[in-house]
Amino acid sequence: SGAMIIDSGSKATKLDSNRIAVTSTATVISDIDPTVYVGAVFDYTAYNNDKTTGMRTGQLMLAFDESTNVTISDVTTTDIGDTSGVTFTATNNGSSVRVSYNTPDTDWNIRLFRRLL
Repeated sequence: SGAMIIDSGSKATKLDSNRIAVTSTATVISDIDPTVYVGAVFDYTAYNNDKTTGMRTGQLMLAFDESTNVTISDVTTTDIGDTSGVTFTATNNGSSVRVSYNTPDTDWNIRLFRRLL
């Protein structure tokens, strides 16, 4: 994965991409420092090893603060196959916003482009 930083003077925006093969049914895809960033947007494609079993593309959006607040929204395409068991969760403990990719088994992968705002 590579990263690009766009510095706007007061806060920087970070862009990076990655391909993640899951090793458990709850895989952390990002840990974000809420003292540096206030939001994140992930463009992603989630897919099964057998792509006809399940595949979708979407955009995951998060807003968070330096307390414990975090909100998450997932807007997706229609499935190829069935991706109903694929979800995302986010937690915020005040020092880290953790985003997890939850899958029914370890046959799932995700490619993502992340923007930290």
